[in-house]
Amino acid sequence: MSNSAQAISSPESQAPSNRPQAKLALAPKSEELQPAEIKSASRDKSKRPPILKRLVLGTMVVAAIAGAAKYGYDWYILGRFQISTNDAYVQTDMSQLGAKVSGYVTEIPAPENTFVKAGDIILKLDDGDYKLAVDAAKAKIETQKAVIERFKSLSAARSAEVTAAQAKLQSAQASVGNATATEKRASELVNRKIGSQQTLDNATLQLGAANAAVSEAQAGIASAEAQIDVIAANKVEAQRLLSELETGLAKAERDMSFTEIRAPFNGIVANRAVQPGQFVQVGTRLMALVPDDASFIEANFKETQLTDIHPGQKALITVDAINGESYEGKVLNISPASGAEFSLLPPENATGNFTKITQRVPVKVSVSSDLAAKLRAGLSVTVTVDTRDKGAP
Repeated sequence: MSNSAQAISSPESQAPSNRPQAKLALAPKSEELQPAEIKSASRDKSKRPPILKRLVLGTMVVAAIAGAAKYGYDWYILGRFQISTNDAYVQTDMSQLGAKVSGYVTEIPAPENTFVKAGDIILKLDDGDYKLAVDAAKAKIETQKAVIERFKSLSAARSAEVTAAQAKLQSAQASVGNATATEKRASELVNRKIGSQQTLDNATLQLGAANAAVSEAQAGIASAEAQIDVIAANKVEAQRLLSELETGLAKAERDMSFTEIRAPFNGIVANRAVQPGQFVQVGTRLMALVPDDASFIEANFKETQLTDIHPGQKALITVDAINGESYEGKVLNISPASGAEFSLLPPENATGNFTKITQRVPVKVSVSSDLAAKLRAGLSVTVTVDTRDKGAP
């Protein structure tokens, strides 16, 4: 027992002396730690970005700074003077053609979406009734001209009657002179008891008849002259009636001319609303005619953008339909009211709750004739106005 106990206890008694040695045995030498340090250093180097990557990052930073500087420079020099809006559309002064007279549509020579010149016939109406009206007016004019010619003949006849009455008056006046002399001689003879009383009575009677003939001739002259005046008045009335008939003829011919609808200007026929055989009333809308070179831009700028916009300033127009190309234009005028004022139902801000909304005001911008030929009404564009031109009216 004692020996075994000693045997068991001997290692425990020796343990304290062996533990330091075990630690020394497990501790690595300085030569053994050197490869691990090399690996750790290599891992630190692998975490660093390569030279090319650092060069790219540096270039990007420099480019970003240069771009920001250029953008700031451009904004200060030009950008702050540019006022732009994409609420802009191509407009044109198109014409809605209507019927001036009623009738059946007989022919439409100009198909839809085709170009026509000013004066070209683009639609025809049945003109049969209007031709009859023209013929009737011409016949009435010819009849009235015959009436006027008749009055001319009557006036000439009355003038001849006046001449005859004047000759008769002269003859009567001569008879009066002769009768007066005869009556005077008969009276002297009776006074001297040489002539008879009957001779004196006959001479007195002839003198009275001669005086009556003079009065009759004078009345005939007055009557003939009065008839001339009446004929002249009737002739004037007939001439005025002729003028009225000629006016009626002109109206009938004008109405007949309206059976042919002609293009008032060069343009493109569009939005046709009638077909051959259709009966149209006065004022019926037939079609639209869009001018081919009268387009302009209506840019709707905010009310807060209008301070520096004036007529005459240059504008840059970017057209979406032409590959986003830009063209130069000019500000023509600014609308006197916002678009809301011209709407069908303008807002009434004096009633109900009020919410302030920034209004837009139409600004008319002109375009060149070359660009106008390429544009179509309703296309959307972007307009940028250069407000550096302070000298514009």
